[in-house]
Amino acid sequence: MFSNGESNLRPTAMFTRNLASMDVEEAIRGNPIDAVVLLVGCDKTTPALLMGAASCDIPTIVVTGGPMLNGKHKGKDIGSGTVVWKLSEQVKAGRFHSTTLWPPKRACPARRAPATPWAPPPPWPAWPSR
Repeated sequence: MFSNGESNLRPTAMFTRNLASMDVEEAIRGNPIDAVVLLVGCDKTTPALLMGAASCDIPTIVVTGGPMLNGKHKGKDIGSGTVVWKLSEQVKAGRFHSTTLWPPKRACPARRAPATPWAPPPPWPAWPSR
């Protein structure tokens, strides 16, 4: 099963649901199994995996990881879909920069491990000649 994120697919990730379903069906049919346990986690993978298993007509158990949790930005909840598109438009317009989300950090932290000299790896052994 491949994973496709909402942030990579526009206008919606649901267009690839049938492709994911076919992927699951082929994975089930391609292995000698009598039943399957599906691990699902969102509104895209749940129907896709169920459709794939239903096509194979074998006993199926579904275990969900629950919904994706919202992130936080400046104290506000941000979801994966809506905020991604808003920020994408702001980036295109030049009103938002990635350093707003991830401020630059110092290259060398104050407390660091002692420096160790770097040595190149040993050369590969020579192949025996024929």
